[in-house]
Amino acid sequence: MTRARCTGGVVRSFTIATRAGQGFIRMGHHAGDDYARYAADFYMSPASVRLVALNSARAQFRSIVAPIAARLTQRENTSACTGT
Repeated sequence: MTRARCTGGVVRSFTIATRAGQGFIRMGHHAGDDYARYAADFYMSPASVRLVALNSARAQFRSIVAPIAARLTQRENTSACTGT
């Protein structure tokens, strides 16, 4: 999630990945540079962008993100991942 200060505190969620996938676009160091062999820093799915809130202050942003982060953390902790 991100909050844009310059557009009145609009909050959006989106999906990013460390590897290319169908429907993902390259983002990062000038969106990657094949000539200089710079890899993209990450990939983003434009189809995943969702408007979450309009006109949110910093405190409101924290209250929006906290339960989502907690839910994702719980889901990751209950998966087969060991974290090592």
